[in-house]
Amino acid sequence: MANNVIKPDEGKRRMTMISRRKEAKLPSAGDIVGLKIDDGEEKVWAVEEELKEEELQQAFCLVGCFFTASMMHFSTMTNTLANLWHPIGEMVITILWEKRFMFKFYHEVDIYRVINDAPWTFNNHMLVFRRPLVNEDPMEVPLIYSFFWIQIHDLPSGMMSEAVAKQFGAFIGSFVENDEEQISKGYQNYMRVRVLANVRVLLKMREKLITSIGKQLYVRFSV
Repeated sequence: MANNVIKPDEGKRRMTMISRRKEAKLPSAGDIVGLKIDDGEEKVWAVEEELKEEELQQAFCLVGCFFTASMMHFSTMTNTLANLWHPIGEMVITILWEKRFMFKFYHEVDIYRVINDAPWTFNNHMLVFRRPLVNEDPMEVPLIYSFFWIQIHDLPSGMMSEAVAKQFGAFIGSFVENDEEQISKGYQNYMRVRVLANVRVLLKMREKLITSIGKQLYVRFSV
């Protein structure tokens, strides 16, 4: 039967290893001074919240008023807009306060059609509207901006481009889009630009421009 025999030299080596293990100790505060800790990036968990009932009801709503000092005939206005918009689903218009209305839709296509095809008018009075934010009080929604299609006349042929259209849009308000089909028809001496502009600021009918090469010219605007 084989026995585990420890040779003298081997025993010394083992004793040395054991003694070294006993000498090992936890690092002190002084030893940790130069220690760098890598926290790494924190993991982020994305959690989707369920919309509350009132938030869902507000999702397809517009708050608006007509840009006029006159009172609106409510039933006539409701019927006229229903005929103009042809909603796929139901549409409900409620009076919030005097000339402020809530337009509630029940289909996403309907509200986007109204927004994208604006501006709208009733009896030649423009409808100014805005989509309220989540939990925003409808009575506090500012109604001062509206979409407009602006025609810019007397432009040289070299300025009939999308880049120029964006600059004009920024001059007037906020650029939304330009009529690419109209530009593609060739030189017609004007372009159409859709902007979101402040209805309280009057649009000048004529404006002086200076090009990058120092040339001066006048352009005319029409809605």
